[in-house]
Amino acid sequence: MIKKIKQFKKNQDGVVLIITMVMMAVLLATAISFAVFIISDIRQARSVDNAVVAYYAADAGLERSLYLLRKKEVGIDDLKNLSGSTFSAGSTWTLASSTSYEPTFFRQRLQNGQSVKLFFSDRETSKAKSLQLSWSTPNLSNARLQVSFTQLTPSENNGVYVYYNDINNILLSDTSHDGPICYNFKNSDSQNVPWQKKVDYLVEIKVIGSGNGDEVDNLIVKAYNKDCHASDYEASYNYSAISNLTLRSVGSYGGSSQAIVAQVMPRDPLAGLLGFVLFSENEIFKGY
Repeated sequence: MIKKIKQFKKNQDGVVLIITMVMMAVLLATAISFAVFIISDIRQARSVDNAVVAYYAADAGLERSLYLLRKKEVGIDDLKNLSGSTFSAGSTWTLASSTSYEPTFFRQRLQNGQSVKLFFSDRETSKAKSLQLSWSTPNLSNARLQVSFTQLTPSENNGVYVYYNDINNILLSDTSHDGPICYNFKNSDSQNVPWQKKVDYLVEIKVIGSGNGDEVDNLIVKAYNKDCHASDYEASYNYSAISNLTLRSVGSYGGSSQAIVAQVMPRDPLAGLLGFVLFSENEIFKGY
């Protein structure tokens, strides 16, 4: 009996070592897990910090580009080429994916009383001389389109700059039209001016009707670089006329990138200033 007890104790000599190794493995796994979580949190915190810096870099690039545009140090077509850095943080920004013009404006439906505004700015570049509209009306609709032109380039009258509404070009089109309708832009108060003096326009298209059922469908607006009566008018469709300035500023820092998209009005006829609205995932709106 004594011999068997001694043999049993001898067989248990390695159990303590095994238990110790198992406990050390569990503790090591726990420590590694905590280390992974901590490192992951540190990386996420650093990524958030970098994203904040990148966001403000994008905002700085947007503000810088609008400042240069207001000061007329750059033109609308130059915005895509703008990029830079914020020297204090070492972050960068670029506006390479911005767009300045659209070839065609399309609106699926406009109801009675609704309107759309189109900007024809920088006509020295776009060479827009005429405007073509086409649309359709549903059955039993008595809707008409009112097309009005307001100057965006002011005229000087006794030292005061005035934005005139082009009275002669406030037109009203009814539903009985054969194909597209064309309107010519006026150059300025005086027709004998160089192209650089030709005024920019805000064109407002409004639906005029008598009830809720009066509406216009498939409104299409194009600009041409020829007058309506020109023999090669149909071949002169201009692909850079309707201003739809969309700035997309992308900021980068520490491997993080953030983008800000701004829809920019070329000019406000009352204030003469550039204005913009920012759209972000957090529904941040900003304007001047």
